[in-house]
Amino acid sequence: MLTYNNVLGNFISYSDDLSDLDDNDDDDDYEDSVSESEFEIKNPNKLSQTNVIDERSLIIESLLSERRGSMSLASSESSLLTVPGSTRTRRMSTTKVIDQRPKHLMLGDFELANVVDCEEYVLCCKYSPIGDVFAVGLGNGTIKVYSKPGQFQYVLTDDDTKTRRYPVTCLKFYGNKDDAKVDHQKMLAATYTAGYVKVWHYPTQQCVFTFDEKERQPLALDFNCNYTRLYVAGSDCVINCYDFATKKLLRKLQASESRENMDGHKNRIHAIRSHPAMETVFLTGGWDETVHYWDERAPHSQKHFAGPHLCGDALDIIAEHQVILTGSWRRNSTLQIWDFSTGELIKDAFQNNATSMLYCTKFSPKEYILCAGNDKNEAIIYDYSILQMVGGITDLENAVYCADTDVNRPNMIVGSAKNIFIVNDKSRDTKRRASLYNKVKQQYIIDRHIVSFEAIINYYETGKLIAPTIYEPIIFFEELKYFQFDNETIQHFYDTEVHEEFIDHHRIVPSNRILRAIWISLEYNDYSFMTQIIQLICLIISLLYCFNISVELIPQLSREKVICYKFSTNHHLTNCDNIFFDFRPSKIVGQWILNIEQLCTIFITLEYILRFLTSPHKWITFILLINICDLFTLFVSWIYLILVNMNISNNDKKDPFFYIKLFQYLMLLRLFRFFRLCRYVKSLRILFYGIKNALKYILSMGFIILFFVFTFGVIIQIIEKNWDRAYVTRLEDLFNIVTISTITVGDAKRVPLSPNGKILCSFLAGIGNSVQI
Repeated sequence: MLTYNNVLGNFISYSDDLSDLDDNDDDDDYEDSVSESEFEIKNPNKLSQTNVIDERSLIIESLLSERRGSMSLASSESSLLTVPGSTRTRRMSTTKVIDQRPKHLMLGDFELANVVDCEEYVLCCKYSPIGDVFAVGLGNGTIKVYSKPGQFQYVLTDDDTKTRRYPVTCLKFYGNKDDAKVDHQKMLAATYTAGYVKVWHYPTQQCVFTFDEKERQPLALDFNCNYTRLYVAGSDCVINCYDFATKKLLRKLQASESRENMDGHKNRIHAIRSHPAMETVFLTGGWDETVHYWDERAPHSQKHFAGPHLCGDALDIIAEHQVILTGSWRRNSTLQIWDFSTGELIKDAFQNNATSMLYCTKFSPKEYILCAGNDKNEAIIYDYSILQMVGGITDLENAVYCADTDVNRPNMIVGSAKNIFIVNDKSRDTKRRASLYNKVKQQYIIDRHIVSFEAIINYYETGKLIAPTIYEPIIFFEELKYFQFDNETIQHFYDTEVHEEFIDHHRIVPSNRILRAIWISLEYNDYSFMTQIIQLICLIISLLYCFNISVELIPQLSREKVICYKFSTNHHLTNCDNIFFDFRPSKIVGQWILNIEQLCTIFITLEYILRFLTSPHKWITFILLINICDLFTLFVSWIYLILVNMNISNNDKKDPFFYIKLFQYLMLLRLFRFFRLCRYVKSLRILFYGIKNALKYILSMGFIILFFVFTFGVIIQIIEKNWDRAYVTRLEDLFNIVTISTITVGDAKRVPLSPNGKILCSFLAGIGNSVQI
């Protein structure tokens, strides 16, 4: 035991309540091990040392008795519950949406999105790890799987569940993200009071494996953090530890026979929760008002603390804060937070003012806590830090036995009687709408591309999702996520459009880890946030690189040297036949320009060398047009730096600065670097993709213009040459007037003077406009 004290901390229990173990009666019907006398209804207002039988357990026992054909075990004092009649008939595995929604009251910024009639009592419910579906365990042994909005998907039954229609008490999805087998991501495990645990592959509605638990009623289960173990607890106070890969029972964990040591449970276990980081550690709680720490390598519990009276899935571990969350089925001290290491009570949120007796508590995304139960029949979301209500649903007609929250947002599914209430958090939507509202124009303005928005509107009007042709599929895929499409639609679009594009345009990277990191950082700025930072630095350097071209031509920053070639003293006032100005940056005033030029050139040279050395295919990288432009730009820049620092002689009458000016013009190739650095920017990708798709129309327009130049243009020139002061006399005039007339409606400053020429230009304008239409 001392081995685990370092991990779990030292704590001594303060509970003296050691309830007896339930008597085990093994019979052919696998009847419940809890004696009939144990179901006497106690006053829940009083915290008694004896167990208080909760309504959920009474419902389960009533359903069990009905299936066995015997009388209900619930006492007459529980007559407030509506017990199903003994003549219930089997119904088809369908779902129906209630038109007239049951009585309810919404709190906070939440809305009731849907109410699903499951046709049987809902005893447990759970969202999938990615939140695309949720499963519901019913009182007749059936599990139904629904899509996130509430549409029926699958029903999970087999010969066992059809023969022995006993309640489903707990559900847990398999959520191992590291498992390479895709089918494993669609599995869930469930406990049945009939005496078995089943693992289902819900898309195929097939039972993968059945764990035999005939000697007891399994009531709760959980996977360990790496999903290699399955822990199952039940009515006999024993936890069975299974190897999930081999499906073998590894060991049984239970209390020792000693009545002096509280090293296990003495009554039913209703909740079990594995530690999110410790793969062998888990907690359990139940009717004996204790929470026990277990390590699967030890047969008995390592320590415990007393207080919580758990009657459902009301136990959770918050790894970020190293605390334990419990929800008790009683009037007071319902929601409690405990220190994980010491087991000490940190917060008793509702010590004297609890609104509900809790069946379910869970830590939700974004620092929220879900609490659900009966009395006020509600499911409420609380802020974890201040324990104040955020919102939820309350005043339902029946008790809430189960609830769960989405992995991404505090959306809820709430099980009450035979209904599932789908409650959505609309706070984020409200904030988003508020950010899009323009108070001046008094309308919502969505800053998205019009073609994208039209495709979204068309989907909601017709149900058909048609991606715009001017978009790359990956860009429209991002638009679907922006407009918060459902996961099924997004996944279908990815499978049919985006995935194929990724295969066709896959990215080859080096196998060496260091080379791969450098190559990705320099080549793909859409890979991660770090690569975007690196590309931003490169973009700033490139901006400075191009900025120098303009700045160094400012006269105030140029050198004062003027080279003058004398022809005769009286030829010109300057006594020169040619004057050449030195536009190189001054070594005094403009020295900083030369420094920036040198630093940028060195940086881009190193970038090019690193890109070439880390490339997985060096020859392909070398011959790419964009890399050839980079190499040529670097060559020109280095030559220019050499010429800038040279002494220019005037031994002939040629322009001594001709080569410097030439290299200045060639340095305009630096602008191509913006294409390299910005080719993954969404707006530019849309532009390039649109140009690519419209290339044939652009070429056809160019062909039409050339055709008109060589036909109508020649005719116009022949007509105009006999008119005085005609504008169309040169070849460039001819080209301009034909092009402008074809593309637009003409140029008012440059028009033919002859009537026939004007008629031809008008005819060209009409043809050009009709082609554009």
